Amino acid sequence: MEISRQDTSESQQRNATQHNLHQTSNSIGFYNVRYGDDDDDGTNDEQRRGASALFCCSQCQACMYGLLIGALLAGIALSVLLVLYLKPVSNTNTVGSLVMSSSQANQTNSAIVTTASSTTTFMTTSTTAFTANTTSSSSSSSSSTTSSSTSSTTTTTTTPCFQCGNYCWSQMGVVLCGTSFNPIKNPTSVNIGLDDTVYLAGHKTGQVLMCSNNTIVPATPSYGDHIDFITIDKNGSFYTNCHNTFLVRRYSSSSPNGTIVAGSGSIVTGTLTYPVGTAVDNDFNLYIGDQGSNQVMKLAPNSSSLLVVINANSAFSKLSALLLPHGSSDKIYLSDESGTNVYLWEFGASTSNTAYTNVATGPSTLRYPRGMKLDPEGNLYVADQRNSRIVMYCVNSTLGIVVVNTDDDPVDLAFDSSMNMYVLLDDGKLLKYART
Repeated sequence: MEISRQDTSESQQRNATQHNLHQTSNSIGFYNVRYGDDDDDGTNDEQRRGASALFCCSQCQACMYGLLIGALLAGIALSVLLVLYLKPVSNTNTVGSLVMSSSQANQTNSAIVTTASSTTTFMTTSTTAFTANTTSSSSSSSSSTTSSSTSSTTTTTTTPCFQCGNYCWSQMGVVLCGTSFNPIKNPTSVNIGLDDTVYLAGHKTGQVLMCSNNTIVPATPSYGDHIDFITIDKNGSFYTNCHNTFLVRRYSSSSPNGTIVAGSGSIVTGTLTYPVGTAVDNDFNLYIGDQGSNQVMKLAPNSSSLLVVINANSAFSKLSALLLPHGSSDKIYLSDESGTNVYLWEFGASTSNTAYTNVATGPSTLRYPRGMKLDPEGNLYVADQRNSRIVMYCVNSTLGIVVVNTDDDPVDLAFDSSMNMYVLLDDGKLLKYART
């Protein structure tokens, strides 16, 4: 009986302890369910002990809050790391502005600037992309600079230099003498006097004109001549033809009045059927191209007769300008105004020595070459009419180089003492291409 009471007392104590644990678990809110039956007779004690092991004490609530806060902080830190890792890296590498040429941009990634709108920009090697001695143009060019992804371009007018003469000209001609508003009618010739006076003529102007104070004024009386070319000798006197009345006039540098020196109305024997171009050498021998007979005639000083020095027969479609090489007394340049050739022809020869027709760029041959001039080195320049350009032939070369392109057919050209180029166009405008 003593043992039975003792067992009963221990059992009651144990049940009281389990009941307190059960109440504690319910009070902290982790469990609010009953394990086993509803009585306290010890049934499902093992289940109750398992539940009590999960919820050891009321202090576990603080531990769980700590774990939740730590997990939250860890999540924030991980998010920041992911954002930093995945953020796009800008490849601008610029200080102020990145300045590079397009060719460099193709070779190095640092020359490509990518913005948020995926716009790629290429810039030039200079913040001011100008070429020395060039003029901006809206069309094409010569040179092209890509300034943005919109492929906008800035073309510049180039100024080519040529080794055989080392001359460079602006490619932008400036209209002179008011000829933009008052063009020369049926223009035929331009030449430059020893004092750099610009002389002009038209087919039916009837006289020689000159440019004075940017205005066209008469330089000679009007004889009604149909003038094709003006030639100036080393003393400054000039010569003109009149194919309509078959004569040649000479104008002294000291007088504006002309004197008939050959052809109809002169004392010189020999017939001119359609005189065109003329030339005068350093000995004052006068050479006349006669288009009607395809001949070149010579009039020596104090001579009273014309001497045939070239008989070209059918070599020319339309014999036009004459030009003597520097210091020459036995050969002459002749242009074929309705053909494709300029000839260097030796006096007395039945055929030409050299034909100039080929051109390195653009149309491969001359077309209706007309006026001609030489530079001090002896390089030949030709007004290539129907190809709208001036072509240069270096000394001892028969391959032409285009030095100026024009807006209309050039009929003649000339140089002043500074080697500025003057071009007379078929529309009556006189353009100056400045040497640079």
